[in-house]
Amino acid sequence: MMEAVVSKWGNSSAVRIPKQYLTDLGIADNDKVKISKKGNIIAIEKPTRVRSLREIVLIETGMSLEDYVKENPYDHSCYIECGRVGCEEI
Repeated sequence: MMEAVVSKWGNSSAVRIPKQYLTDLGIADNDKVKISKKGNIIAIEKPTRVRSLREIVLIETGMSLEDYVKENPYDHSCYIECGRVGCEEI
């Protein structure tokens, strides 16, 4: 365990996190993180990305996107990029 100093940063406070901790978690500068408080513990977590069903199928089967589109011609979710999970149209 390492000790750190809480410093003033504008109207908020900041704690410097050792680079190795961030590297180990795969967190880079300007990444968004989840912060929670549990009792007297403040936890910082890297958010997990939600994968679409299509992404999972491609990863699990090793299928290319081109092959997927050929085998699933009526799945138009490959062409819709709205930025929200679950916005695909079928």
